[in-house]
Amino acid sequence: MSGRGRAPRLLSPRRLALDSPNWYFGVMLEASQIENMSVAERLQAIEQLWDAVCHETRDLTSPIWHREVLADRKLRAERGESQFLTLAQLRARVQGAQQ
Repeated sequence: MSGRGRAPRLLSPRRLALDSPNWYFGVMLEASQIENMSVAERLQAIEQLWDAVCHETRDLTSPIWHREVLADRKLRAERGESQFLTLAQLRARVQGAQQ
């Protein structure tokens, strides 16, 4: 466990594999390991995962239901059935929901 206020420490994929009985391709974190990370460490892990995934876009395909949802939204917008918000309106709505 890292202390709050200390710089985040990185665990190498090899170290993670050795520390975890459930590993996948040499890297797998258990929930307890993630829970013990500081927020900075969790954000760094997310960034590293995103960097790894975004370079493999050729393997990413959207499921068919994404296309269906987008087609439905486009149709509703064309019929005038959609409501659009400005960024200021959205911020006000989100802030109101948080109160």
